[in-house]
Amino acid sequence: MLEKALPDDESEFEAIRQVLAKLGISTEALWNWRRTSEIDSGERSGMTSIEHAELKRLKKENVQLRRANEILMAASASFAAELDRPTPQAPTDQTKVMPLITGFLERLSVG
Repeated sequence: MLEKALPDDESEFEAIRQVLAKLGISTEALWNWRRTSEIDSGERSGMTSIEHAELKRLKKENVQLRRANEILMAASASFAAELDRPTPQAPTDQTKVMPLITGFLERLSVG
């Protein structure tokens, strides 16, 4: 497409603009693609496409791990609160225990 447009136009830049317009691509998009290509090939310094994808994946994983950590901390606090609750125990005070023992012994001697 560029080869066809080039002979008709007086400059290569104008031919490129014409082809981009026919394809519906902005000049900025082309420059971004070119920069990305140069970075990926090592001609220009910067973060490569692979590094960018890895960073994006790690950020997503970090969000998921933080969410899981919050859930685990909430569950841990809930279980700890459950363990801290007093459990009902048998009476240890003699005034409460003696009537129980007396009642039990009376039932044994009646029978």
